[in-house]
Amino acid sequence: MAEQDGSEAEYQRVADGLRRMIVERGLQPGDEMPSLQEVMDQYSVGIMVARRAQTELRIEGIIKTRQGKKALVHDPAAAKQRSSDLADRLATMEAVVHRIDDKLTDDITPEVADIREQLSVLQDQIQYLYGLAGVPYPQQAGPPQKVAGKRIRSA
Repeated sequence: MAEQDGSEAEYQRVADGLRRMIVERGLQPGDEMPSLQEVMDQYSVGIMVARRAQTELRIEGIIKTRQGKKALVHDPAAAKQRSSDLADRLATMEAVVHRIDDKLTDDITPEVADIREQLSVLQDQIQYLYGLAGVPYPQQAGPPQKVAGKRIRSA
């Protein structure tokens, strides 16, 4: 069950950061992960969020945990695959957003204008998620640009 206070997104943000750290630092099986206290300090979160992020990585098989000791990297390839899967899903979402946006006409009604605004927010969120996944946002298919109150596709 998802928590109401945003902790759900927080633990996911921390887990994504830890996955990126494993990939970027080239950690190998048996390498130590940051302690829960280090995770709490680095991400400015409480113990419950840090533990939940660590549990997420353990469930995915990326790390092994031991009572009273630092977690160890178990399968760094799983972290890289998870980031790759996330990037693939984000690219698919981005393509859908662009197709929807392309189908909208310039002769817009207030309802369509609201949909366009929602699409713009989704595109911003997708760009943010690309950053969390540590994958560069594909600029060649950038978001629509506003000109005189209307949107046009960037070249």
